[in-house]
Amino acid sequence: MAAQPKYAPSNLDHVEDLEKYWRNGFHPVHLGDKLDKVDSKRYRYGVIHKLGYGGFSTVWLAHDLINGGYVALKIVCASQSSYGVPPAVESILDSHPTKIFVTELHRFLIQGPNGHHVCQVLPVTGPSLLALSRVPYRLRPAVCKKLAREGAQALEFLHARGLCHGDFTASNLVLAVSPTLHQLSKQDLLKLLGTPLRDTVHATGPKTASAPEYVIQPADLTRLGPSYLTDSLRVVDFDQVFGFRKPLPPGIPPNPGFRLGTPIASLAPEVIIEGAAGPASDIWALGCTLFRMRAGIQLLGEWHFNMASNVLEDIFDVILGPPPPKWTRLQFRENGWPIASPRSGKDKNITTHEYGQEPLDPDEDLKAKVYGIWDENRSRPNTPGKRLKSPSIFWKVDPNVVPHWGNVDGGFPHIHPDEAAQFLHLLRRIFVYNVTQRITAAEILKHPWLARVKR
Repeated sequence: MAAQPKYAPSNLDHVEDLEKYWRNGFHPVHLGDKLDKVDSKRYRYGVIHKLGYGGFSTVWLAHDLINGGYVALKIVCASQSSYGVPPAVESILDSHPTKIFVTELHRFLIQGPNGHHVCQVLPVTGPSLLALSRVPYRLRPAVCKKLAREGAQALEFLHARGLCHGDFTASNLVLAVSPTLHQLSKQDLLKLLGTPLRDTVHATGPKTASAPEYVIQPADLTRLGPSYLTDSLRVVDFDQVFGFRKPLPPGIPPNPGFRLGTPIASLAPEVIIEGAAGPASDIWALGCTLFRMRAGIQLLGEWHFNMASNVLEDIFDVILGPPPPKWTRLQFRENGWPIASPRSGKDKNITTHEYGQEPLDPDEDLKAKVYGIWDENRSRPNTPGKRLKSPSIFWKVDPNVVPHWGNVDGGFPHIHPDEAAQFLHLLRRIFVYNVTQRITAAEILKHPWLARVKR
């Protein structure tokens, strides 16, 4: 029997799981909280807004009360007391010449009602490429290619040193902010970001100190505008980093196999079916990310409901076509994950799927998706697709006039056929079943789609 919920659902759309405000869960945070005590009278950080959340942490915008400027505070669940990137990995990340990888500045511990929490102090960054590649925002094509090149360079750097990122998705690729952001007063920064939206937390039973008085919707970082956002990429979140060379150097995490934390819609088929994570699965995730960046939508259908079997069906029957013989007949558990060893006989908890029996639908395959990308209208300034008051990095449309997939309603043009042909060629080098034939990050950087991108 499922446990009774401890809190009533929030009225805000984008907030963390309230049920994690409990023993060993999230730390309750309020605006104005002061953290990291320096001495009997001073604290180092003052919380001024919320930046985001995940399954194991909440992230807050804080004012550095000692040195000035701003930082991000990632406060981790108490159950993750050993949380953090191993020093051997962090040393590699910090050695990148342009500091593209966002690593912690330092850390401290918080003792709260739900336990001891690691708090990572991180540089402030701008919005993620996920936020900039869904309605109402789209990355400008030229900027998309520049960021794509920097993303491929980041993977090339990691792979050359025996590391895989493990979760190279649009949510973990962000824009760098301008240094001038740190010159803003707290009042001016909050004026840019807008008043934080709050919602009171209501307990379903006796009220405790485990939860905050209210939850806050994360700030919309696109509001920082052209003065405080750059078109340079930063890579975040190294929880899934692992090494693939043998023997593993000291301090490098091993291959997680089936436990790889990449979202299912960006998992390579060899990881879903065989747990075979590696550089090639990073490249597959990059391919999904490139499509998301350029098209403004997810490559695989939104219908899969977080089921691995449905993702495979999209890959085999819609995107790429028949899989290799070893994958044409797969057995799945009730949770949609394939079983490693096929079972004979009847088992009501096991279902068998056969793939590749039908030809690809030319209206839905990879080519159709690429050539169906709708684009910014730069020639008709009065159309709904015009650039609004947004930084030149991205453009914005009225969500009420976004065209249906594959048509040009509302004055939106399609991607230019020449670019579509190049982009499709690149994706077809990425989305292949044989990992030995999948393009590498170094080869992506030489591909014609990126050939003329400013380095």
